[in-house]
Amino acid sequence: MRDETTGISLHDKAVHLVAALKHNRLARIATMPVMSLQFMRRDFSYVKSEDSARVKALANQHAGERCFILGNGPSLSIEDLDLLKDEVTFASNRIYKLFDKTEWRPTYYVAVDREVIAQEADNLPGQPIGEAFINITPASKRIEGKPHITLINKRPKYYSSHKYTTDNIFFSREPWRCVSEGYTVTYTCFQLAFYMGFKEVYLLGMDHTYSHFVDRNGVLRVQDGVDDHCYDDPKGAVINPQYKEGVEFAYRVALYEGEDRGIRICNATRGGSLEIFERVDLESVLTKNGEGNE
Repeated sequence: MRDETTGISLHDKAVHLVAALKHNRLARIATMPVMSLQFMRRDFSYVKSEDSARVKALANQHAGERCFILGNGPSLSIEDLDLLKDEVTFASNRIYKLFDKTEWRPTYYVAVDREVIAQEADNLPGQPIGEAFINITPASKRIEGKPHITLINKRPKYYSSHKYTTDNIFFSREPWRCVSEGYTVTYTCFQLAFYMGFKEVYLLGMDHTYSHFVDRNGVLRVQDGVDDHCYDDPKGAVINPQYKEGVEFAYRVALYEGEDRGIRICNATRGGSLEIFERVDLESVLTKNGEGNE
C-alpha cells in the first residue's frame, strides 16, 4: 500500500520511522550509561558460560582449510549451492527457505540480526543447519540450550551516541569473549572463520545491493526494483535499512586482518557490486587441486 498524499509505500514509511528512532542522538545519549553497563555485565557472564566454552573449543579446528561464506543475495542460485554440498560453508538468516530445492546444507549457520532472530527463533531448532551461532537477544533465550545451537556475544566496541558509525567496529580474535558488530552477519562469519583456522575464505551471493539503505546521517535511501534476497521474505518481515558505508568499512577491516594473518579472502559472487575483495570464478576455485580441498 502507498500513502496517496506522498506516494511513498507504508512499508517504506515504517522502515524510515524505525531508522529515525534508532538514529536519535538524544535518545542514545540518555541510554548510554545503561547500555554500557549492560555490555559489561553480559561480557562478564558470557565468558563463564557453556556457550563461550564451545566457541573456545573451535580454535584452529579447520587449520589450513578453505571455506565459503554465503550471502543471501539474489545472485545465489540452487545450482551453486549444489556445487558446494561437499564444502565447508557458513550460511545465515533464512537460508533454509531454499532447503526444499537442494541437498546442500550449511556446515555452520549464523544469525545476529535481532529482528530475524525474533521472527525465526521458533523455526531454528528444527532446521538442519549444522552448528548454529545465534546472537544473544531476548528472543534467542527461547532456543538457548538446544544441542546444535551456541549463543554468541555480539556487540560494538562501545555504545556510541551515533547509530551509524564506523568508530566502534573492531575485529575480535577471541570470539569466545565477544564478536564485533559490523552491520552485517558476514562480518561475524569472518571472525568465526578466522578463529577456526581457515586460510582461504570465499564469498558467494554477496551482491551488496539493498532495497533500503542509510547514510551516516541516518537518511534513508530506497531503490525500487532491487531484490534483497535469493528467497521471498515472509509477509510482514522487517527489513532493516543497511548502513552500506559501515558494511564496506567492516569488510576492509576483515581484509586487512586477513592479510596480516596470511588468510586470503576472495569474492566468487556472480555479479553484484562488492569490489573490495579479489574476484574469482567459482568453478575455477572448485576445480583447483581437483575437487575439494587437497
